Amino acid sequence: VLHGVGGVGKTRLAVEYAGQHAHDYRAILFISPSEPSVLASHFTALCAPDVLDLPEWHASEPAQQRAAVQRWLNAHPGWLLIIDELDDDAAAQAAEALLPPLTGGHILLTSRLAHWSGELTARALPTLPPAAARDFLLQRTRNRRRTRADDTAKAAELAEELGHLALALEQAAAYIATTRQTLADYLADWRQNDHDRRA
Repeated sequence: VLHGVGGVGKTRLAVEYAGQHAHDYRAILFISPSEPSVLASHFTALCAPDVLDLPEWHASEPAQQRAAVQRWLNAHPGWLLIIDELDDDAAAQAAEALLPPLTGGHILLTSRLAHWSGELTARALPTLPPAAARDFLLQRTRNRRRTRADDTAKAAELAEELGHLALALEQAAAYIATTRQTLADYLADWRQNDHDRRA
């Protein structure tokens, strides 16, 4: 289980891991249920033609489809299953109930929850250290922003304003690079918009 606050980059890290280790797995499967009640249907949908392409896709009973996915996973070791955004207790319980029959692969859960059963290894994903967050903004916008002498200081201030959250930093950097504005201008706009939201 990879856990941390919203916006820290859990999903991005899971996807990056999958991309970098694609050659280590026979199949990489991704489920992102919007709520606990649809977790089972998303798992069942793995038998669809554009995923595992199992004959049970045409079965009328979801239980048959779910069993077919479990059989395929257990018969084809070397897969990675990512279940993303298990952010409340009901979602966590639904995921943990789904896992015991599965063998032969790796399962990566992402969640805002820190407390999981002892059978799962939970790793916290912290926010970026201040210097790393500052350097990310500078690197990500290099040659794509208007520069000023105070860029390093403004990048540090902006990183602080954004809580050193990877997702917020990426979004800010992408906007700065697209609009080719200065870090100082973006920071001023951010502070004004934040002030307006609080007013």
